[in-house]
Amino acid sequence: MLKKWIIILTLLSASGCRENPVKLVDDYRIYKQDEFGNGHYLICKLSCRNDPEIENIIYVKWNRKYIILETKYQSWFIIKAKGAKLKCCNGDKLIGPLTRKELDEFLNNINFRDFKEKSFD
Repeated sequence: MLKKWIIILTLLSASGCRENPVKLVDDYRIYKQDEFGNGHYLICKLSCRNDPEIENIIYVKWNRKYIILETKYQSWFIIKAKGAKLKCCNGDKLIGPLTRKELDEFLNNINFRDFKEKSFD
């Protein structure tokens, strides 16, 4: 009986250590650092051929029409919805890499409201 409880507790503690992906919009998700040390990365869960994939993410800001990502290399990327909202496998546009100045210029020209944000270590 004790052996059974040790196995159960071990499995529960191991499963609690995993970081769940951060769901942004539709099936766009940010996953934790992979085994190759490429930092947090964004992919579409559906993995369509032309969907953006970005590695080494340290910061993300998003709403239903835009995802803005900063990488550890001090470059920024924007994913812009093809239609009214972001949707995997829909041909959303990847813009970047951008400098901070280019990002600021882009943000000044759009109505970027109702956003959420998250930082990664």
